[in-house]
Amino acid sequence: MSVKSLSAQKLLLLLIFIQLVLIFGHIYYQLYYWPKENLRIVYLDSERVKSRLSPYGPGLEQELVDIFCRQNGLKATWSKVENLEEGLKKLRLGLADLFIGLTTKDEFQDDRIRFGPAYLRNNFIVVHNRFRFPLRRPDELCRVVVFIPDKEIFEQKLISYQKKLSCSIKAKRLIPKMEKLYQAITKNKARFALTDRISFNHWHPYFVDVRKTYSFDDTFDYKWCWSTRYSELNSMLTVFWDNFFGSTEFFRLKEKYYGFFPSRIDYYELDHLMDIVELVLPKYDQYILEAARLYNIDPLLLVAMIYQESHFNPRAKSKTGVRGLLQLSLDTASYVGISNRIDPEQSILGGAKYLRFLGNKIIKEKGVNGWDGWFFALAAYNQGPGHLYDAMDLAKRLKKDHLSWMGLKEVFPLLSYKKYYRTVKRGYCRGFEAVDYVQSIRYYYYILHGLVVLGRPEAKHLASFLDFVPPDWPN
Repeated sequence: MSVKSLSAQKLLLLLIFIQLVLIFGHIYYQLYYWPKENLRIVYLDSERVKSRLSPYGPGLEQELVDIFCRQNGLKATWSKVENLEEGLKKLRLGLADLFIGLTTKDEFQDDRIRFGPAYLRNNFIVVHNRFRFPLRRPDELCRVVVFIPDKEIFEQKLISYQKKLSCSIKAKRLIPKMEKLYQAITKNKARFALTDRISFNHWHPYFVDVRKTYSFDDTFDYKWCWSTRYSELNSMLTVFWDNFFGSTEFFRLKEKYYGFFPSRIDYYELDHLMDIVELVLPKYDQYILEAARLYNIDPLLLVAMIYQESHFNPRAKSKTGVRGLLQLSLDTASYVGISNRIDPEQSILGGAKYLRFLGNKIIKEKGVNGWDGWFFALAAYNQGPGHLYDAMDLAKRLKKDHLSWMGLKEVFPLLSYKKYYRTVKRGYCRGFEAVDYVQSIRYYYYILHGLVVLGRPEAKHLASFLDFVPPDWPN
C-alpha cells in the first residue's frame, strides 16, 4: 500500500471521527445543555393558557409564565402540542422545559418530570341542548353517543364512570378546541357532551342553548410539570412555586380571570343582553365611541356599564332618584356639567366623565392601578367614593388586601351590618349591591369582548369598538 493511500485512509478516518464527535456533541447539547436565557414551553390549547375571549389579559397561564420569566431573566418560547403524551414526550426527551395543559396528577412516576402544586380546581360536567331532555338518570349516558373534547382526561373520565354504571358509553372525540364542542351541542348534533366547569364558564355565554345537566362530585387540579434535566431550572421553578403559590399576587391573578363568573346563570339576562346588543345598542354607539375617545375608556366597558345601570332605557329611574342611561344623580349631573339626565348623549358623556374622574382620583390618591383601579372606580360610581374609602380602611383593619378588588369585595358587604358600619366615617352602605354591581359589569364586559373577538352576528357592528380601546388600557 502506498504512502499516499495510507494518508487518504487516515484523512477519511479523521473526517469520520470528527463527524461522529459533532453528531454526539449535538445530541449531548440538545439533551444536557440548557440555554439559560430561553424557557421552552409546550402547551395544550385552551382559554386558560392563551385567552381569546377575556379582555382582562392574555390568559392565566401566560401571565404566570411571564411572572416567572421576569423574576428569572428568561424569555419564553411557546409551541402547541395536540395531546398529553406528545407534551410529556418532549419533556422526557429534553425538547421542552415546561408543559402546560391538562396534567392534573403526578402519577406518571418519572424521575425526568417534576410537578408543581395544584393551583386551580375544576370538575367535570355534562351539558345538553335546552330544547332536548336533560339527563334524568346517569345510565342514560349509556344509550347515546357522548361528545367529548379530544383530550385524554375526558376519555379517562368516561372510562372510569362507565365502570360505576356497569355499561359501555360511546364517546365521539372532537378536535381540541372547546368552541367546536359547544357548537355541536347548539346544532343538536348530539344530546350530551362531557366538558368541565371552567370551560363552561368561558364558553356558555356565547352558546346560551347549551345547559348544564349533570355535575360530577369529584374534582381535579391543574399543575405545571417540567423537565428535571437541568438542575438550575428545576430549582428556579421549585422556588417560584414555593414563594408564589398562596401569595397575594397569585390570588389577585385568579380573581382577575375567574372571580366574576356567576355561581348561578340568569339565561333570561343573557338572551336579553344579546337582543340589546343587536337591536338597541346601534342607536347609541356614536355617543359611546365619542365618550370613550374623550375620556380614554374602553367603549365595551361603557356598554357593559350602561346595560347594568339601565338596560339601555334612557328614561330609567331608580328608587334613589338617579336617572338616565348611566343613572346619574342631580348632584353628579351638575358636577359633570350636564342639564338633561334622560338625554342619551348627555348621560353617556356625563357618566363616562365621572367614571374617568373617579379612576384618576383612586389612582392618584390611593395608588390603586390597573384593573383593580377600574373595579374600585366602578364601586365608587355605584356607592360613592366615600364608602369606597371606608371599605378600604376597613379592609386594612381586617388585614385584607385593601389595594385589590379581591380584598375589597370581601369587605364591602360588611358595611351593611351595624357592627362594622358604625366603625367607619360614612356609616351604612349597601355593600352587597356594590359587589354585585362590579361583578356584573365585569361579566358583561367579558361577554361583549368575546362577542367581538368571535365575530358573532349579534355584535357585527361592534368590531370598530376595538379600535377605540386606549393603547395603555387599563392603566
